Amino acid sequence: MKKSLLIILFSICTLVANAQVFAVNGRQLSFAGTTNVQQVGALINGYYTVDTPTYTASPQIINPAPNSVIENKSFIGLSTPAILMYECTNITIRHCKFSKSIQQSISAENAKGLIIENCVFDSVGNGISVGNNISNPFNGGVSSGVTIQHNYFKNIIGGFPGSHAIMYGTNGGGNKINYNTFESIPHQSHCDDLVNINSSHSPSTDSLQIIGNWFRGGDWSTINQTGGAITFGDGGGSYDHIKNNIMINIVGIGNAGATNCVVENNTIYQSQAKAGADCCAFVLYNFSSGGTEATCHDNSYLYNKAWTISKSGVDQSFLCLQAISGNCQVAMGLSTNVEDTSLTETIIPTQLSNIYHY
Repeated sequence: MKKSLLIILFSICTLVANAQVFAVNGRQLSFAGTTNVQQVGALINGYYTVDTPTYTASPQIINPAPNSVIENKSFIGLSTPAILMYECTNITIRHCKFSKSIQQSISAENAKGLIIENCVFDSVGNGISVGNNISNPFNGGVSSGVTIQHNYFKNIIGGFPGSHAIMYGTNGGGNKINYNTFESIPHQSHCDDLVNINSSHSPSTDSLQIIGNWFRGGDWSTINQTGGAITFGDGGGSYDHIKNNIMINIVGIGNAGATNCVVENNTIYQSQAKAGADCCAFVLYNFSSGGTEATCHDNSYLYNKAWTISKSGVDQSFLCLQAISGNCQVAMGLSTNVEDTSLTETIIPTQLSNIYHY
């Protein structure tokens, strides 16, 4: 796992709106403005809410049968991981709620074809963990075809370091973390990175996607150490594609030692009023033991926007892409990135939890 120094180097951030449509508990909503694809519920802050789903309480589920659909279930206050899968084939988990547990919500190892969508994770120790066991021949010892999309993560509480909303550690292809929403309420969350990609090497023709996600943080303090929004290359890695993500007042995007990755069209904003440590919006630093350019190279940073102001009033937007200290090759495309002073906290809804009725 990466050292806490990565957190110190990072930046608390915000972003630019991209016209995307989320599916929240099965309802299609447009977050680009007040236009709704399917109008549901009350209008709050210019955004339509959704109906409260109907859940059925469920005990722990272990290794569901192939082609199973797990839906409309609630896993609240469990003392065990809610859904545990050591080998699974074509499993869909949707419209479920995971809440009030310090345990893992969903854990999958050597998964083949797994979809997790339209679920709510509220005040859980860890959200979703996807890994591989190369000693197990099932699915070639990897997880592949795993899609995590249109979910809402509120307040990961497991602790620092090591607790995440989503953690990937697999070398398979076809994996996606797209169009999810992450919200950390001040003094209610306590976690490491929200999305952590650890020792994952995707195929060169099938990059891991982290696209279109929204992150809103709280404040930075010892009580609410929310960690980073996205860290990849933790323990090494390759071929990740991080695109169109929006981050507000939360530590930004860090490459901890990956190769051949693309970071593009992301937007990060950090207000000085809510800043803590003097951190950067984007970080490129090889935290691997004895890390060199041989294990951290050919990364591209393209057309990203940031306005990240430290507590002392210093612009930290792209500073940590310039000072790489020789342990990682200087990234390509740095001249395409923009410090955008017009960015504000209001680019996405000021309180994302208002949108989700659950």
